[in-house]
Amino acid sequence: MAELIKNEKSATIATAIKQVIQIYHRRGFKVQYLLGDGQFEHIHKYFADSDITINITGRNEYVPAIERAIRMIKKRIGVIVNQLPFKAYPHRLIVEMVYNVVFWLNVFHTEMGYMT
Repeated sequence: MAELIKNEKSATIATAIKQVIQIYHRRGFKVQYLLGDGQFEHIHKYFADSDITINITGRNEYVPAIERAIRMIKKRIGVIVNQLPFKAYPHRLIVEMVYNVVFWLNVFHTEMGYMT
């Protein structure tokens, strides 16, 4: 799932994550763990009242599954960009390309979650 955020402040990130979690809950899923890098270290206080475990990687480490998903999304967006006849792209078009790619990656189920 992709969510557009206005800035990278802790409160903004926590609010966006909570909105995504609510969407999952409405669909019958129970989110138990959040995986993230050091950027998410400061959101622990926003989830203190929930039963969600936040697992933050160490310095200079990353979550391989997340990095792989980001790389796949960037590749798919690159395919779309190469087919369009523009030299510059409005911000909204870029956002919609991300939403479109994430949607279509989620339509087709694979073992890894993302098609290769």
